[in-house]
Amino acid sequence: MGTFYSIVIYNSKNNPQDIQKRVDRELKSFNQIFSTYIPDSEVSKFNDKESTEATQVSTSFLHLTLSAKEIFDWSGGAFDPTVMPLVNLWGFGPKAVKNSPSKEVLTQVLESVSMNKLAIDKVASTIHKKHPKTQLDYSAIAKGYGVDAITLLLMELGEKSFLVEIGGELRVVGEPQAGRKWKIGINRPDPEASSQDLQEVLLLKDRAMATSGNYRNYRQEDGFRAVHTLDPRKGQPIQTDLLSATILAKNCMEADALATAAMVLGSKYAIQLLENRKDVGYYLLVRTEDGKIAHRKSKNVQTVSKENSYASQ
Repeated sequence: MGTFYSIVIYNSKNNPQDIQKRVDRELKSFNQIFSTYIPDSEVSKFNDKESTEATQVSTSFLHLTLSAKEIFDWSGGAFDPTVMPLVNLWGFGPKAVKNSPSKEVLTQVLESVSMNKLAIDKVASTIHKKHPKTQLDYSAIAKGYGVDAITLLLMELGEKSFLVEIGGELRVVGEPQAGRKWKIGINRPDPEASSQDLQEVLLLKDRAMATSGNYRNYRQEDGFRAVHTLDPRKGQPIQTDLLSATILAKNCMEADALATAAMVLGSKYAIQLLENRKDVGYYLLVRTEDGKIAHRKSKNVQTVSKENSYASQ
């Protein structure tokens, strides 16, 4: 996944080295399915196959694709893993580019972008492309799915109080101490801010959390800042008032995808949709018209003083 992972376990009866071996083995297998940086991974092979014939896929690949399609439909296409050709076009993939794409090239590439370009057969476990150049990039949902996979593994090992984090996406189970919730910090949305420079601290118990932001990963070109989050409906870097979107959900896969969808939608439309999801919480950092930073949060999100944080996002 090109990032780090961190696991904190309280009152474990398992050997830490044994746990780490199991986790590493699970993540290696996971990467072999979803990493676009591994040439022979399942998703890489799927992307390389320029054919409209049905492709047999693994159970995990099918499950993640079906979940992604649900969030694609819910968000009106704001979340769309078929954004892969656009990611490469704008230089946020494995290969760097010097210039923004022309209108003609962008229009051509957009013809292959949309989850509606995929036909998914749940019974046969197959997916076929309606456009031969459609490609998948699960970077906005796979980390969360990986967190859920490790969470399930630890639960199977009998762990009852722990935190799993992969590259900032995380999930907590149980309590760090009796009667206490996990305290998770949200970074101040500033490219110069350190990991300990917090904007807010959230309280979590048996919840997953994911944050998406654009204040660090971007490319400057002729006075235009191309951020890494792309609007798959337009094929261009988003223009939004949101600096970061943090989502709380029952599982990290969903939180991960919804955080990206919120960034694409912007605060107004994201809040309208998220308010209809009583099982989801949100904490949005917004750049106001006067240049200040303000927050918008749902009623089911609990916060605490920044000075009392002992785990950071």
